[in-house]
Amino acid sequence: MAELAIVISARDQYRSSLRNVSGEIAAIGRQAQGVSRQLKDAGKSLTDMGKKVTLGVSAPILGLAGAAVKAAADYEQLEVSFTTMLGSAEKAKGMMEELARFAAATPFESPEIQNAS
Repeated sequence: MAELAIVISARDQYRSSLRNVSGEIAAIGRQAQGVSRQLKDAGKSLTDMGKKVTLGVSAPILGLAGAAVKAAADYEQLEVSFTTMLGSAEKAKGMMEELARFAAATPFESPEIQNAS
């Protein structure tokens, strides 16, 4: 009978230890899920920040490119107008160079001078 009591006692201690280990494993699993959620939230925040930074950098560059294309188109249109008005592409080119020199020597901007001429 003493042997049976020892076996039952050992079995009960084993079950108790197993329950404790199972509880600890479950707690570790919950902690891992919490860390996973935090990492996911941090990743989303970094992605959102990256999108904002990209937009903040890309938009001005695109605006600058658009302004450069418009300025080139305006310059070309003015040169065509001068060619028609002066009857010669060479005279038009000379007029454009003269306007550029005038713009460099005065406080006026090229678009203002071009519009005035």
